[in-house]
Order: sequence, then structure tokens, then C-alpha cells
Amino acid sequence: MFLHKSKRYTLHARLIGGQATRPGFTLVELLTVISIIGLLSSIATVSYDSTRAKTRDATRLANLDTVRKGLEFSVNDTGGYPADGVKGEGGVVLGGPGAHVLDSNGWTDAAEGDVYIQNLPKNPGPYGADYVYESLNNDGSPCDVGPCPSYRVSFFLETDFVGLSAGPQMQTPEGVQSPPPEVAASISSRATRAATVTIAAAAMPVINAVVEAKRVVLDNPVVETSAQVAVAPAGTVAVVAAAATAVPATQYGFYLYLFFTQPFLLLRRRGRRAETGVVYDAGTKLPVDLAIVRLVNAGNGRIVGTQVTDGGGRFMFLPPKGKYRIEVTKPGFVFPSKNLAGAVSDGNYQNLYFGADFTMSEKASVSPAVPVDAAEEAIPETGIIKNYLKNRTRSAIAFSGFGLAAFSFAAKPGIYLGSVLALHILLYFFFRRLAKRKNRGRFGVVSDEATRRPVGRAVVRLFSLPYHKLVATEVSDRRGRYYFLVGKNNYYVTVTHPGYWKTESYPLDLSNASKPEVIAANLAVRPVSLAPDAPTPA
Repeated sequence: MFLHKSKRYTLHARLIGGQATRPGFTLVELLTVISIIGLLSSIATVSYDSTRAKTRDATRLANLDTVRKGLEFSVNDTGGYPADGVKGEGGVVLGGPGAHVLDSNGWTDAAEGDVYIQNLPKNPGPYGADYVYESLNNDGSPCDVGPCPSYRVSFFLETDFVGLSAGPQMQTPEGVQSPPPEVAASISSRATRAATVTIAAAAMPVINAVVEAKRVVLDNPVVETSAQVAVAPAGTVAVVAAAATAVPATQYGFYLYLFFTQPFLLLRRRGRRAETGVVYDAGTKLPVDLAIVRLVNAGNGRIVGTQVTDGGGRFMFLPPKGKYRIEVTKPGFVFPSKNLAGAVSDGNYQNLYFGADFTMSEKASVSPAVPVDAAEEAIPETGIIKNYLKNRTRSAIAFSGFGLAAFSFAAKPGIYLGSVLALHILLYFFFRRLAKRKNRGRFGVVSDEATRRPVGRAVVRLFSLPYHKLVATEVSDRRGRYYFLVGKNNYYVTVTHPGYWKTESYPLDLSNASKPEVIAANLAVRPVSLAPDAPTPA
């Protein structure tokens, strides 16, 4: 009777008082909503950026067609193409100083005589490369005095577009063509510089905000309020949005859910168990940790159980009798493996599984070896460098969140902001755990063959034999360092960098390796200024 009256009294108070007694949102709920908003913004930005890149490429081709038509009008009047005004190698930047107009006198800043192009188009940044016009003789050598019999206008495409590959291109009297290696290296270098400047400019607002925050007096009441209601949540959004970009949107929600409900499931290291299955990389033969493994009822499609693989790639299910299948997802990997399709065993791995339904006649453990293929793409070097710089910038932004969170806590110490700071740190290391490879402390170095100096931002690719499958891609740091962690197999490494000849290592035989090995060979790359077969400089 007492409970019954109490319930009636509570309901009556809500109706008469006009105020609900529902508690406010919890910190976890607020951070989850903020993280989802940040995630949706990241997804929209990526999609929008891809569309804008294609739009810029369409503009570039339209610009080059305009230049081609203007040059053909010039040929009809003058009998040849205008000289670029640069003695020897090099050219003039269209739309830059000395080349705003194309008229009967060639490239000028002010129109005189017959005008063929009134306003020369520029590269539609922020990415790509300036349009550079070079006057040539028929043999491809520079033509310093016009009229000239040939020319080329070099430019850069961000995407594969209308049958043209992403990367360096050049417009010639015969149409758009792939440039020779030395020209391609120069175009790629200009595109890389443009990308670096753009990314640095994008990071400046964050840097300026941190500098301004340091200037503000911490005990200012306005600052205290702002720190509690704005700066701390903004720092959390920064770390989640920046660090979580390595995790696809389709899996981000699941990892975030596990973070709040089962964090030890993701972060723990289970002991070795008998009769466990294993997920491993078909290229490197290494176990894949933190892969999401689902056991699905083949009859009704319902998920029977979900596991996250441990540091050894292990998982285990003990389902009752029935018909099932296994599904595996992991950022950067593709299931089922196509490289090993149809194989029964793979070195030390037996009982390979490729997604087919299977029947359990009794309750027992499910323990197949599940190969997955690394989702490596053969994208141009400039695209890899652009992604590398973006990731470095995102990491810097995410790490700067520590400063924002610490600033908030210093401005107004308390349980709330202390909890935000602690959760901020956990989120940062949580997503680094998902996206970062383990560093075993050994590195190879890419160096200049002539000067012996380290070569930074070189693209180092690892291939497996005998099928020459691209397994992994790294970018050397400013000290030229790189490394790959691999398992039992045969491999080789290639190195590319603008201004250098492509370098390929000898085959690396690790077929007898009993444990994971580090590929960290020192590789010397030869400048294009030296002939490929010239003696090594002393």
C-alpha cells in the first residue's frame, strides 16, 4: 500500500508542478552525441572533398583546352608557338607574373596587338600544380627564340578522370599525354608543395586558437565558464574526429559502443586458448588484432555472437548445433580473401575459411584460420604523400586536444572537467590502439645515393611473392626511416620519390621465419640527374 501511494504522489507532483523529475543527460550520453556529430561532419567532408576534387580536374581540362585553342590561333598568325621567355630548362607559370595574356607578342601582362587569350587561367587550388608552359623544338629540347615548333603545358590531376590517370600530365600539340620521368618528377614536386602549403594553412586556425588561449588569464570568470561549456567538449570532438578518421564510418559506431560498454574486451590481451580461430593477413602472414568477428545463423541471418580478436588474432565461439557462417570486418582489410581463394592451407595456417556456410553437429568450438587481404591501393605517390600529410595534421590536431582539455581543467578544476580530461585521454589512446601499428624499434633508412643524406617522404611499398601483390605502403619520415612487420613469406620493397629513379630491393626470403620479422633494409635512391647505369659517386 505504501509503494502504491508513493507512486501516485510522484505522478501527482509531476502533473501539478509542471516540471519533470527526469535527470539530465549523463556525460557519456553528451560525449556520444558530440562524437556522432563530429563523425557525421567528417563523413560529409570526405564526400564533399572527393566531389570538389573531380570538379577541379574538370576545370583543369577545360582550362588546358582554352590554352590549346589560343595557341593554335597564335600559330595561324605567327607560324609557330610563342617562346616561354626562360633561357634553357624551365618555363613560365600561366596566370603568373609576365603571363596574364596571350597575344601576338607572346606571353605578356598587358594586351597589345591581336589578343588570343585575355585572362590566362590558373590552377584551381588548393591542390594540383601550377600550369607551366615550356616552348620546345621538335626534338624536345628548349626553344628560347620564337616562333617555336612545339610546346608542352604541364599540370596535375587529383583523380582518375575521363580516361586520364591521376598524377602528372602534359598538354602538347598532339593532345594530353603522360610526361617523361624527369618532367613528371617536377610536376609531382610542385603538387606536393602545394598540398603542404594548403594543409599547413588549414592547421593555422587551430594553432592560433591555442596561442590565444595561452594568452588569456586562467582565473577570468568568463574563461572558467567557457572552459566548462565549450573548450572541453570542443577538445573531445577534436580528438574523436581526428583520431577516428582511420576507422570507417560503418565500424566507428560499433567500436565506440564497445568503448563505453566493453572497453576491456578491446584492450585486454587474452591468454592462449585451445581450439581458437585466428584472423590473419594473407600478405604478411601476421595475426590481425581488433578485427570484429561475427557468428551468424545461416538460416535467419541473425548474429549469434560477436568477438574482437586479441593480440594474436584469436577468437572463439561455442555455438549449439546448427548452420552458421562467419563474417569478419577490420579497417584496411577485405574479407573473404581473394588472394588465397580455394586454398586449404597456407604455411602454418590450416583449415582456411572463406565465408561459406558450415554445420555444427554438436556444441563445439569454431576454430578456422581466416585470411583477409590488405586493402592496399596502387595510388600515385602524390596521393600517398597527401594522405600522409593529412594524417600527420589530424594527429597533431588530436594531440592538441590534450592542451585544450588541460586548459579547461586548469581554468576551473573540478570533477566534471577532470572527468572530461580523463575521458579525452582514454578516447585518444583508444583510437590510436585501433589505428596505429606496433613499433618494434627497428627502422630502415632511405638515403640519397650521391650525398648519403636521408630522404624524407619517400613512398616505400612492400610486395609479396610470387604474385607481386602490394601488401603495405609506408612513407619515410624526415630522417628517412621506415619499417614493415611481416611473417613467413617472400617479399621485395620498392622506393619512389620525385627527383629520384625508382629503386627495387632484391627478393627477401623469409620463408623459414619462425616468428614475425622486421623488414628494415637501408635503401639508397639515385637522383635523376645521374644516369641509371652510371658508377656510384665516391
